[in-house]
Amino acid sequence: MNLSSALIATGYQPYYTRAESILIQAKNNNETIQNNLAIIRYLIDSEQHYEKSIQVLQNILVENPDYFPAKYNLAKIRSEQNGHDDPQSIELKHGKMLII
Repeated sequence: MNLSSALIATGYQPYYTRAESILIQAKNNNETIQNNLAIIRYLIDSEQHYEKSIQVLQNILVENPDYFPAKYNLAKIRSEQNGHDDPQSIELKHGKMLII
């Protein structure tokens, strides 16, 4: 998990495929793995994976509404797709607001 997070954080496109491979091979399929997999797939191809990444992050929040990484990433992806670089808030599906 730490390696996939580090590869994502580099912002270096060629590392994204390696991070995806690490996440797919993970033995436990927990919310952290799902969160990182949604993000890495979005980073690889935002147009192709936008809807699926949103769906995965929303599913995480259904199971664990207080999981902050999924809240943040959901808001970040939506703000990028809506052309907002730095939104003050994004309304999340389950009615909470996330200030970023």
